[in-house]
Amino acid sequence: MARRQGVLRTAGIRYITHGLLTLTRQREALERVLLPTRTEPCVLPLHPCPPSIHDCVSRFLLEDDDEALLDAMNAGVLWDHLHTVERKVWAHPSSTDWWERVVLGTWDDELWLQTFRMRRDTFMDIAAQVAPHIARQDIVMRPTLSPEKRVAIAVLKLATPGSLRYIANQFGVGRSTAGEAVREVCLVIQDVLANRFIRLINPQEVVAGFRCMGFPNCVGAMDSTHIPIVCPPQGGQAFINRKGYYSVILQGVVDHRGRFTHIYAGWAGSAHDARVFRNSPLPNLMESGRYASGLPDCVIGDVVIPPLIIGNPAYPFLPWLMKPYEGQLDRRKEHFNQCLSRGEVFLESWAEEAQRTDRACQRERTRRRDTDEDRGAEE
Repeated sequence: MARRQGVLRTAGIRYITHGLLTLTRQREALERVLLPTRTEPCVLPLHPCPPSIHDCVSRFLLEDDDEALLDAMNAGVLWDHLHTVERKVWAHPSSTDWWERVVLGTWDDELWLQTFRMRRDTFMDIAAQVAPHIARQDIVMRPTLSPEKRVAIAVLKLATPGSLRYIANQFGVGRSTAGEAVREVCLVIQDVLANRFIRLINPQEVVAGFRCMGFPNCVGAMDSTHIPIVCPPQGGQAFINRKGYYSVILQGVVDHRGRFTHIYAGWAGSAHDARVFRNSPLPNLMESGRYASGLPDCVIGDVVIPPLIIGNPAYPFLPWLMKPYEGQLDRRKEHFNQCLSRGEVFLESWAEEAQRTDRACQRERTRRRDTDEDRGAEE
């Protein structure tokens, strides 16, 4: 203790002495500039805004503070002081009882469907396939989140309009940890699982289903819809669609039952459907035969018809992409358009459902955000 006081006293004396000497030198320099002798002309330095005496003294004090701080650090005074500061809160208290005891221990398939929109077996199957890509090793200070818990956080965020803060509290984790889990699981699902499940599993069944609707050798119906988003921080004008709101484009292909067999999303709302289509992987899949592999061509008269996808007039006319006639129509062309439009009924239904669900989620997010802001203002 005596050594520390001696070091502090020495550092203080050096600080004051050095400061007085420097101030004296500065004052003498200022006197030579402000009161020049008669024999020597006064030459002032060219400067658009000469520094004032206050600026000079302030700059000196800052520089001398740094020197005194370095002296104290070299003496070990500040290091000893930092070691005496104790952290009051390492982690706020939280509870994982809801997930570990209630959900995993007592819930049946009906409650899983109501909350996570999937049964327990389906959830565990998804978690098992995602686990190798999101598993983390435990550290000394605390255990990491299990893959099942990470997947549960992401699925609950996608299945419900609840805020991220509410979901984090339900699982007993921080808000940033929950957000990281949602992003991580979504990326793994997109990169690893999407191609395993969102694909044409049974082409023959799909062709038979569209044949019953009146259109032969069809493997899917394609359309695009706009998903509303919040204005991005950069390049917001590009996301304004023709209806005047911010959105991204979702291009989807569905089978005869309205089930997705291919999706492609992310383009700004101002992009044309044909441009999104050209840049999607669907043309390459169809032209290479990988989208409906093993499906033979259909011969009508003397015309060979490959497996087809039907779409709206916004898309280009290709050998494997059929769209309705435009302009003046005769009876045969009108009948063709009617048969083609029967397959587009599912497209309209899923597009409307996607927009309706997204609007409901946005309203709920806005309501919860306003509620959180009101609570914060009250606190």
